[in-house]
Amino acid sequence: MFNFHFNITDYLKEIPSNIFVIGIVFLIVVLIGLLALYIFSSLGIMKAAKKNGIPNAWIAFIPYGRDYIIGKLGFEVYPEESKRIPALTWVLFGLSVAPLILDTKYDGLLIIGITVLNAMAFYNMFKVIVPENSAMFTIFTILVGNLGGVFLYSFKNNLETQKEVKKTESKEIKTKEKENKKRPNFCPNCGNKLTKTIKFCPECGEKIE
Repeated sequence: MFNFHFNITDYLKEIPSNIFVIGIVFLIVVLIGLLALYIFSSLGIMKAAKKNGIPNAWIAFIPYGRDYIIGKLGFEVYPEESKRIPALTWVLFGLSVAPLILDTKYDGLLIIGITVLNAMAFYNMFKVIVPENSAMFTIFTILVGNLGGVFLYSFKNNLETQKEVKKTESKEIKTKEKENKKRPNFCPNCGNKLTKTIKFCPECGEKIE
């Protein structure tokens, strides 16, 4: 019979002091980095919530509360009115708190559900905030969870509400309609048929106003 006894302190004594110190410093740097990532992520989500008038935006700093805020933004605020699904906000929140009451054997399924709903919510936000790169930012958010909030923080100057977006689009449409109404269909000088965007008549060179 072997009498095997493992003592962690004996093992640590065998590690060279310089390697041990480097390991501790590396661990501290990683922890600080993760903390900074979480803080900036929470700030981004909170700012987006405040911008859109969501009450108690500060709960974005609380692990379960942030999923609720993400759901509110991604499923109720940023999508067009016809595509809003408030129920998904509560599904996301329910999945995030479920590990507190369910058996650990369901953790894998819960993580998949939370990841999918988070991706959907952030994609809906990015489609409005950075439409040209919405898919790319969503992929990065899936790969590193807290990056979604960090992106929101970096886009804080672009966090337009859906109402503001609609107002801007409506103004642009009205402006184009007015311009099109003002432009004649035929050149007043030679009678040549004109396109809506042309500024000079291609036939006689008359300026079209």
